[in-house]
Amino acid sequence: MQRFRVPAWLCLCLPILIGVMVMVGGGAPVARWGVHLGAGVLGLATYAALTAMRGRIVPRFAVGLALVAVLAIGSTLFSSGIDGVQRWHELGPLLVHPSALLTPLALVLCAGVIRQHLAAHALLLGLQSLHFFQPDAGQAMALACGGVAFTLLGSKERYRALLVLAYVLTAAATWFRV
Repeated sequence: MQRFRVPAWLCLCLPILIGVMVMVGGGAPVARWGVHLGAGVLGLATYAALTAMRGRIVPRFAVGLALVAVLAIGSTLFSSGIDGVQRWHELGPLLVHPSALLTPLALVLCAGVIRQHLAAHALLLGLQSLHFFQPDAGQAMALACGGVAFTLLGSKERYRALLVLAYVLTAAATWFRV
């Protein structure tokens, strides 16, 4: 029996589009969800570049870059925040939203090694916990969708149910916190 395989780039589009829909549904201005969409396009371009370099990137390097993305997103927890929400860094007149810029990149990087390393899931779930503390339900939902898709497509059978449950519960907890 032949196994149906969904292209990874298609799985990357799902969390990007869900994130945009959540922001639009929540009344976010175009400037906010436009950045998310732009970051998603950047993530897809990164995925294409990494795919072209298949076999030349060491999985530990990809996990290392994803860890840097998680640390950069985590650094927002030490920012002053706006109305108790800590998602942005102020760079002069600009508010930079590291999660919108780096979550797609972390997904792309972890997708390349997710079949081989639980460390990739640990990084993504760590990123989910940051979304809980920021709080950022849109990013949590988008990451959960991407994490579930990659889990179902590539993780070992014995961990699938637990990982899917972890992604769903962390996104739900973030939604209820907001």
